Amino acid sequence: MHIGRKGATRLFAFVASALLAACGGVETGTTEKLPDTPIFYVDANHGADTNHGRTPAAAFKTLNRAASAVKPGWTVQVISGTYTSDGTDNPLTISISGTPDAWIGRGVEHFGGLGCEAYGVRALDRAAMEDPEYVAALASADFIYLSGGNPGYLVETLRD
Repeated sequence: MHIGRKGATRLFAFVASALLAACGGVETGTTEKLPDTPIFYVDANHGADTNHGRTPAAAFKTLNRAASAVKPGWTVQVISGTYTSDGTDNPLTISISGTPDAWIGRGVEHFGGLGCEAYGVRALDRAAMEDPEYVAALASADFIYLSGGNPGYLVETLRD
């Protein structure tokens, strides 16, 4: 018996689902197809923090729940309502994890995956940008990609 590529994928997905269900890992009932748009919704009046937050009908209840779920590049849409504290927590606390160098590493990895020789430079101030190693890398580059931060700050940092 020959199973084509798509058939093997479907068979693997079925077997994985069956194994997880047998081990109690997932529910096998009908699941809602979530939208492709990277948006979380918050609704103080009709939401619940146990919801997935991906549609207005299944919105989160609190701003903090959305803040803990949001990812870079995503949006949190806040539906009309009154957002207050119960006295034990602020209505909204946003914490961002990671380091500035993580973005440089992701950029180098991305462009390296495209077959480019990629080199990351952290432009914090004028003195750092005058480092001979950075100057040589920028002078020999065929393409320079700038990402993150405030573009006005970068212009002021690099301006003669």
